[in-house]
Amino acid sequence: MKPRLHFILQTFCRLSFPLLLVSIASGTLGVARLLAEEKIDKRQQLMDREWKRLQTEKDPADRAESYMKIADLALAFTSDAAKVNDLPRMESYLAVYSESVSKARDGMMTSGLDPYKKSKGYKLIETGVRKQLRIMQDIARTLNLQARKPIEGVIGVASKVRDEVLHALFR
Repeated sequence: MKPRLHFILQTFCRLSFPLLLVSIASGTLGVARLLAEEKIDKRQQLMDREWKRLQTEKDPADRAESYMKIADLALAFTSDAAKVNDLPRMESYLAVYSESVSKARDGMMTSGLDPYKKSKGYKLIETGVRKQLRIMQDIARTLNLQARKPIEGVIGVASKVRDEVLHALFR
């Protein structure tokens, strides 16, 4: 009787263990997918909050800070789109990035704030764009030549913005 019970338990374990693994794996993947969706929703909420903040904000340095936060989020979405090779979505977020960085620069350059005495906004733009340039270069390395063209154009825009801000800070 004992050998038969042992055989039954052994057969049950052999048959149920793969099912247990599959159910655990599918549950883990489902949780990972939900967490990824929640992360995207949270980033979108942050972006929406910064756009709303820009409508009421008057200080050029604070506006530049909001634009740079939007640029960071747009770059995160760009990276996600590049990973799944969704080129139209990647290009749309690159456009948001480019617009945000350009508006941050324009706002500080036309503000009349002295870059030596009131340098907060200028420094935010310079350090943010420097970090973002490295991220964009990493993204570009993962793309094929055709998909790389849009991001290389935005890298050029970001480099120009950084150079202009550096020139204002250190003239």
